[in-house]
Amino acid sequence: MVIFEDIPNGKNVIINRPEKLNCLNYEVIVQMLRMFEVYENDPTIKFLILKGNGRAFCSGGDVTALMMLVSAGYWSFGANFFLKQYSLDYLLGTYKRPLIALLDGIVMGGGAGLSLNAIFRIVTENTVFAMPETSLGSIPDVGSSYFLSRLPSNFGNIIQSETLSVALIGVRLNGIEMVKCGLATHYILSKDLASLENALSMMSSYDARTRKTISEIINKFENGKTIKRENTYSSAQLESINTCFSQEDVEDILLSLENLATFSHEKWIRDAIKSLKCASPLCLKLALKLIRQGRHEKLHQCLAREHLVVSHLLRRTVNDDFYEGPRAMLIDKDKKPQSLSICFVHALEMDMNNLKSRVSYHQIGIAKPSDIEWYHTNNLCVGHTRCYMKFSIDSSKESSGEDVVSTEHAVGKRLSAGKATELIGRRP
Repeated sequence: MVIFEDIPNGKNVIINRPEKLNCLNYEVIVQMLRMFEVYENDPTIKFLILKGNGRAFCSGGDVTALMMLVSAGYWSFGANFFLKQYSLDYLLGTYKRPLIALLDGIVMGGGAGLSLNAIFRIVTENTVFAMPETSLGSIPDVGSSYFLSRLPSNFGNIIQSETLSVALIGVRLNGIEMVKCGLATHYILSKDLASLENALSMMSSYDARTRKTISEIINKFENGKTIKRENTYSSAQLESINTCFSQEDVEDILLSLENLATFSHEKWIRDAIKSLKCASPLCLKLALKLIRQGRHEKLHQCLAREHLVVSHLLRRTVNDDFYEGPRAMLIDKDKKPQSLSICFVHALEMDMNNLKSRVSYHQIGIAKPSDIEWYHTNNLCVGHTRCYMKFSIDSSKESSGEDVVSTEHAVGKRLSAGKATELIGRRP
């Protein structure tokens, strides 16, 4: 499922599920997590290239397979899947070796988590970027509350919509748009990627470990003229978008767009309104809050909070949107999710501060080899705790490339209030 190729002074890592648009299942994530750990500590490997086989870099997580998994068992299986995925995202986002992501094709959801925190993020004319999670009853995760919150203006807030590019209230961006809004570092024509890879493989051992040299080589292939020639949005459109999406909450954002639609008949406004109304109100609210909180946090903190929220969506703490969205859009494909209400007034909003006070979180996954423990309760109320999951990091296994994340399930075990407080009440 993943190909690891030797190249002079480095490694090619190729996600190899072209028939599935290189979507991530548990096996792919575990395989990449183990090998990237090994490569990071191998002094002979100076840099790595990450790419996908076929017309996609990575189309995200294998949602259909995940839904079948959690439907057949317990929600904690899904929580463990996301823990592994976020651990990989954190590792790549803080990687000690120069990581070059070649985004030549579809980049969605989990694919963004693998690549958008890399040092070098190269896009092409084939690149299509999307974060459609809110329309599927989930939140934009995989560290998106970190990298989206750092986009200029309110671009990070408006990337949840479904139709156009990021600056026009949609999730689909091409390569040029990704460079302009800061999600990508370089734009190179797809036909030149092979030459770029060849040039990188010709570096000396000393040059291969320096980011400056790698950057100079990539710059030689960059197609800057195309970027300068492309005028995607007018200043008036950007000003309108910024005005609408700087509102305090989702209801006000929608109201601002509807007011704008009364005197402007531009297509992007209608598309934005339709996208917001078709998405999960709960997940829109959560996504907006996550992005705004993420502006002041580090990557591991953003990933930890995202995992907390996703775990509660998995266990249906508030509603069934996490399951109903994929059922309607991806599995049964009737396009009629029953639980995704379009009424924002009655949308339930999770109190993120309350969740944080109930669940202790630490650095994600393999962030530090220091016996990290991460606990999740089965109910928000400590007095009703029926189950907890214990995620522990075995630091003795990290250097061997073994599975460093283990889980323990205590299904049906009622913890005393004192014990529960001891387990989940601690602060990071």
